[in-house]
Amino acid sequence: MDIASLVIAIVASIAAAASVVYSRLQVREMGRQLAETKRQFELSGPMIEVEAKVGIPFGPVGTSAIQLGVKVTNRGRGASSIQSWGFSVDDGEGKPIGDVIGPLQVGTIGPPMPHLLQGLHSESWMMDRELLREGVLAKSGRFVRPFADLGDGTRVTGERLDLSHR
Repeated sequence: MDIASLVIAIVASIAAAASVVYSRLQVREMGRQLAETKRQFELSGPMIEVEAKVGIPFGPVGTSAIQLGVKVTNRGRGASSIQSWGFSVDDGEGKPIGDVIGPLQVGTIGPPMPHLLQGLHSESWMMDRELLREGVLAKSGRFVRPFADLGDGTRVTGERLDLSHR
């Protein structure tokens, strides 16, 4: 019986040591994965998102108190150049039929173009809602999609809006 107890104790000790070694390997691997994820995030370039924004300015700007605009957010670490912003007009079935370019409109609010948007920052540009509505109706549209044109030639768009409800 003493030999059996000794064998059980040795097997239990070996199993405990193996468990400790395995746990340390798991912790080391998790640390390596975390460091790799952090390195990739630190080295990431710009990650641009665009959304529509509604606001009311302080003081008289344009013909109505309500402004509709574009908010551009850079969720990445690298900077990106914003060349233009505005609303893309579509025919109701998603087919683009023209643009209402923000910097070309009278009474817009926001930094001048082009604008360098740093990483982890956002910026907004606004225009008079009625001027936007007139521009959309002139193109026989009702639906718009906010956009930002970047310095590398790409256009980033946001979700489509129905201007008849705004």
